[in-house]
Amino acid sequence: MLRKNLRLSKTGQAVGFGLGDLPVVAVAVVVGMLVLSFGALVIGSVQDDQAANSAESNVSGDGLSTLLNISTLIPTAGTVIGAAIIIGILLTAFRFANR
Repeated sequence: MLRKNLRLSKTGQAVGFGLGDLPVVAVAVVVGMLVLSFGALVIGSVQDDQAANSAESNVSGDGLSTLLNISTLIPTAGTVIGAAIIIGILLTAFRFANR
């Protein structure tokens, strides 16, 4: 679905996204957040069952902290994506207004 909405250059490469692609991107972001959340829950429960200061506990602890660090970046990414969408809408509106 995403591929058919992309504009293509003369070489056949994708040029950009349109407003019709926003629902697909939004669903992808939500699915990504759910995967990170469930992954953190699973790793947390696995780590609870392991012996303290073992190699397994250290690896799962590092994996959990990495997932939590990535999860803290999601609001920032959402803000950047939202700003890019608004800027794109404004630029498109000004382009059509100048015709």
